Amino acid sequence: MNKKRVVLVKTTSLERDINRLIKEIPPLKRSGYQVTLLCWDRAGKSRPVSPPPPETRPDREIRFKFGAPYGIRVLCFLPIWWWVAFWRLIFMKWDAVHAIDFDSAVPATLAAKLKGKPLIYEVLETYEDEIILPKFIRNLAIKIDRLFVHFATRIIVADEMQIEELGGIPDAKVIVIYDSPPDVFHESAPPPPQKFILPFFLWPPL
Repeated sequence: MNKKRVVLVKTTSLERDINRLIKEIPPLKRSGYQVTLLCWDRAGKSRPVSPPPPETRPDREIRFKFGAPYGIRVLCFLPIWWWVAFWRLIFMKWDAVHAIDFDSAVPATLAAKLKGKPLIYEVLETYEDEIILPKFIRNLAIKIDRLFVHFATRIIVADEMQIEELGGIPDAKVIVIYDSPPDVFHESAPPPPQKFILPFFLWPPL
């Protein structure tokens, strides 16, 4: 039986976002999905001293290696990433796409709509609150975020406050996954049970 294929799309590599992605990749793999990470490697050759363990890594990793800054200056480089990620997604075979944050939602949404596939939109950060922007630009950014929320098959948020911030999200479409490291008090203690189970790609469409 062929595995369902899921593509995670993110503008940072696994090494820079280990706390978040290790919560999502292993449960997907245990649920029988083949996981591909399509990421933008902006940092070049920099790698952490302790790389993530093998069981937390995707089955396949596709890196777009193109140096770019972090913070507000990356906005000038986003169209390049969107173009590359969109065409990658168009020519890849997958059953669902999982876009993490607004900077990956643009190519993922377009590809999902063209292919008629489920789109999972994960909102970890809202740029309109992280960066000081003129009021009319901030309002426009919020409207764009809400647009992607309505296009998505399912939405993941990092805390309940984001539901209100985005103007309310239907409960049937949203799941909360807190953006925090595992709460382990002793190295010898067993890890807490995984409560994040993902075959929500298979839920019936709303």
